Amino acid sequence: MSSLPICRILGLAVLTGVAATAAAVEGPEPDTIGRMDFDDGALVVHPRAGVGATYDTNVVARHEAEDDFSVFGLAGVGLNYRLDEAQHVTFVGQVRGDRYVDHREFDLVGGNATLGYQRTSQEHELTGQALYDRALTFLAQTGERVVTEDGRVTADGTWHALYSDYGLGASAERLRYLDDTSAFTARSGTYDRYTVTARYAWRYAQDASATFRLTGDATAYDDNTQFNDERGLTAAGGWKKNLDRFTTIATEVGLGYSRYRISGDRAGTAFDRSESYAPALLVDYETSDEAGDSFGVRLTSGIANSVSSNSSWNYGLDLQGRRVLTHVVQGFASLGAAQFRDTSAAAGQDKEVRTSLRAGAGLDWAVQRGLTARLDTTYLDSQAKVAQDYQRILVTVSLTAVY
Repeated sequence: MSSLPICRILGLAVLTGVAATAAAVEGPEPDTIGRMDFDDGALVVHPRAGVGATYDTNVVARHEAEDDFSVFGLAGVGLNYRLDEAQHVTFVGQVRGDRYVDHREFDLVGGNATLGYQRTSQEHELTGQALYDRALTFLAQTGERVVTEDGRVTADGTWHALYSDYGLGASAERLRYLDDTSAFTARSGTYDRYTVTARYAWRYAQDASATFRLTGDATAYDDNTQFNDERGLTAAGGWKKNLDRFTTIATEVGLGYSRYRISGDRAGTAFDRSESYAPALLVDYETSDEAGDSFGVRLTSGIANSVSSNSSWNYGLDLQGRRVLTHVVQGFASLGAAQFRDTSAAAGQDKEVRTSLRAGAGLDWAVQRGLTARLDTTYLDSQAKVAQDYQRILVTVSLTAVY
């Protein structure tokens, strides 16, 4: 969990499947078996591989559930190249293959790669990142699995003055759907998205600061037969404080605004509203200790694009915790609730409201140095006012090795 400000919190969660109800508890990286050094230690390479299996009680996310088993394997590598004492370049990439027993339409060879750059000094921090991801994505508002390709580049800088920090960030994303869904075609869901964020923080105390953020964004769809191109602006102010060496709290309150370019005749449909507003909210609390135990609470609210109207007000609560049980076993648990509330509906119809609840728990076991086994269970219950309800239980066991 991160305490950094986020733009239009939950963003395009409805379309990309990234939402509070789908959040995963990240485990610690395994201690590596060894290290491969080159260029007098400036370049460090860590190959990795893993296998696993998943049981899904409702693989098609319908009211009449259909269960299935799947197995997966992955192979990848992580690189860290130190250019000098102040800057370094990282690369993490992996190829993953999934195979299902009954629903072979979900079989996929995918993977992801991330190239990052960071420069740090007393005066500033500069970061850049390029990401590519091909995966089977869960759509938060329908529960469907669809194949997507996501390409994204980001750049961010923070400059320090005596009592102030100034930040500027920008990103460009191309999200491409390779499958049609029950709510939209692959072409109509595919989009380009751009964001620019300006930040200011006043450090009025050694361990506390007041913050302000202004974010602009634009979304352009390949086909405007369903979704309308969008322009948005979010303004928010907040507060961040280090309560002690291991505990931080960050808050942010503001307003999000979106304006849609209505294309074609949308009169009487859920896509004819040209403007939408929603409160922007972030409350993020994180605490940990030297033993490795941790706990976090995040409350979010924001405006997002929807599959059933131009926009929806999305808000959610997420709790995550991790407990060191023995020197080789850690337990983790999470609990989340989110609601997507459409801002408009077709003439004579109810506005869509979907409520999703998630509960998860599992274990990480350090089998030996560089080898980690994981058991991860998740229960998801998604109830909608208009569309289909669904429930599912996912159980995954995996084994990962990092050299």
